Amino acid sequence: MPILRRGTTATPMALDFEGRPEFLVDAAVYPGSSGSPVFVFQPEPLRPNHSVGRKFLFAGVIAAVFFREEANHIVPAPVPANNTSMVMGSEMIDLGLVIKAQAVIDVINAYLGKWAE
Repeated sequence: MPILRRGTTATPMALDFEGRPEFLVDAAVYPGSSGSPVFVFQPEPLRPNHSVGRKFLFAGVIAAVFFREEANHIVPAPVPANNTSMVMGSEMIDLGLVIKAQAVIDVINAYLGKWAE
């Protein structure tokens, strides 16, 4: 059964993180999270307490989680599918790397374009 987690954007979505179509989220990202969709909630400002007008926008997919290594050096790493590949002495710091929605859509369109030829 799918689960829903809550977090916040850690870098502006309008900017490319380190020059790539990615941004960071401050959320619990655990082993097996890679490929999970990320949605951004945008409430309707004129209707603050009604369910009508609230939007969830597809923002991208989780690609990696950041770890703090023994020397307090922070590095991104793919989200492992299980705990056996984790390096001892490193700690996940709840920063997730998200590939932006437009980059995901571009890959899907490129893939579908190959089938149309």
